[in-house]
Amino acid sequence: VRAVIKEDITGKPDVFQAKTYYPFGMVYTSEIMNGAFTDKTNPYLYNSKEQQDMPGLWFDFGNRMQDPQLGRWHVVDKLAEKYSSFSPYNYTINNPVRYIDPDGNGIFDEIVKAASNYLANAASNFTKHMASYVGDQVNEVVSNTKVSGYAKAEGKVTIGGRSAQETEDGTGYDVNIGSISAISGSIEVDNNGVQTDGSLVGVSDNTESTRGASYGQYIGSMGPVPISANIGYSEEYQVVDGETMQSKKEASASTSVTGTPLGVFTSVEHTSNSDGGNSTTLRVAPVNFGVTYGAMVVGQFSISAGFKIEYRKDEE
Repeated sequence: VRAVIKEDITGKPDVFQAKTYYPFGMVYTSEIMNGAFTDKTNPYLYNSKEQQDMPGLWFDFGNRMQDPQLGRWHVVDKLAEKYSSFSPYNYTINNPVRYIDPDGNGIFDEIVKAASNYLANAASNFTKHMASYVGDQVNEVVSNTKVSGYAKAEGKVTIGGRSAQETEDGTGYDVNIGSISAISGSIEVDNNGVQTDGSLVGVSDNTESTRGASYGQYIGSMGPVPISANIGYSEEYQVVDGETMQSKKEASASTSVTGTPLGVFTSVEHTSNSDGGNSTTLRVAPVNFGVTYGAMVVGQFSISAGFKIEYRKDEE
């Protein structure tokens, strides 16, 4: 069915012209009897081709005339060798439901064309959405990321299942299967100013529980310079009235000159808050002095200076 619709004088849609076809373009007999077959209001009908005012009412496809009553051309296909198994006079290899011939020069598979268009549009839309999504994510990361220099000192005394003996260059061990911070405090200076933090069991509202492990040892030398390496992982939880308000997880790795606080000390720290906010901080320090010592009751102190890259996402 092909219909032409326009607005009537009241602005409502009105069927201006309607035609119902057989697959090859011939109008239904009932419409011929009703006079629709000779309607000259719009001659561009089947496949939007102009119907000729001549015997058979052929359609002008440009290169050839198509006879809708016979469903064939009246001129030999100049590309007949491409369709050697079909008559050179055939129209759309006798399958006008699936194929089209826009100008009488060759057929196109509408199913393959539709599938190709669908896949092309889907790929295009996916690419646009992914580019937009990645762009938004990059913008968010850039806007929420800050780079600054820092200097930090912190101390802590823990009680529980912990044993440690680590020196300033990171050699030694620290095994913490679960302990509580009896007292802790820290001070950090960076581009945002001075930040302090601390807790004391029995005085502070929160309780800090910790666990983790680290190990370091001498690994060789670079010429006359002895080198040590250390790797570690720790977790810290701040609990108020049985609810975890903040969790902090840190992985660290370092190489240093044995017996000194000089080297490359790196750590990645991820902090999550109960309100949904979180932050991830990468620290790189050329100087790190730290000592951890004790069993059951363990004292820990460190001081470092370097630069940090911090990504912070506040509660949504």
